[in-house]
Amino acid sequence: MEKSVSLLSDVGWSVYKKTSNLTYLTRDGKDNGVSGTVWDNGSFYCFSSSSIFPGGSSYSAFGLFTYLKCGGDYKKGAKALAELGYGSKHDKQVSGAEYYNKNKPSDLTEEETKELESNFPVWTSGCDIPEDLNKRIMMRYPVLVDGLLHRGTKMVLGGGSKSYKTWTLLNLAICVASGTPWVGKGSYL
Repeated sequence: MEKSVSLLSDVGWSVYKKTSNLTYLTRDGKDNGVSGTVWDNGSFYCFSSSSIFPGGSSYSAFGLFTYLKCGGDYKKGAKALAELGYGSKHDKQVSGAEYYNKNKPSDLTEEETKELESNFPVWTSGCDIPEDLNKRIMMRYPVLVDGLLHRGTKMVLGGGSKSYKTWTLLNLAICVASGTPWVGKGSYL
């Protein structure tokens, strides 16, 4: 928190009031009153539109540093903070696939990989589909509303603002719970 307050003091902001987890600040050119706040984690929120920050804007401690010291260039901000000793250095360059663990597991042997791949069912044509597939699906996901909704599945209802989406879904829930038809479609529980 102190580093963020120091950054803001450098551009003319002054401390108005402090609490245990919040510092209230007044912008440059204003005598009293609150123009922004700094939280204990160093994040900053600007209330005033009469400052160097856009009104109603929020910044993390890193974002505040980058905005004030590096003109909003995050790459330059990261380099500047690294030069100041923040963060940790990595000797090894890590690719995006490695970072997000998108590579194939390298600790498996070729035989183990083939065995894993052989367990996946492969249906190549309509004749390979089991005859009781529809029955299996219906047993696993029973119908709640004919042709529309099955138990254990998800449903999306979209529409414009104030177009009764909530009321429609409440009506659907009541019909499913009571077993009454919903919009002409049978519902079951």
